[in-house]
Amino acid sequence: MDSYASSNQKPELKFSDNAFLISLPNLNNNKELIVGNTYEQKVLNYLKIHNSINRKDAETLLDVRQTMAGRVLKEMVNKEQLKKEGKAANTRYILL
Repeated sequence: MDSYASSNQKPELKFSDNAFLISLPNLNNNKELIVGNTYEQKVLNYLKIHNSINRKDAETLLDVRQTMAGRVLKEMVNKEQLKKEGKAANTRYILL
């Protein structure tokens, strides 16, 4: 419980007659968002020099695996920082 002392998120306890449920918030999720902002800045800096980036380039640039690179690029599209062009292996991302 000490892990949640400085957090706004707290564990949630629910009880019934014959059971209990403990829900622990994922504190690592916030760290990922902070790291994601650094990742986003790296992608934006890359795109200032290059016309576009694909997921494989993002993996190398960010030194992350396929899933995280895809997540960062998708989030940037959702934030309207990037535009997605093409499909499957031909997918490229460009600055808006």
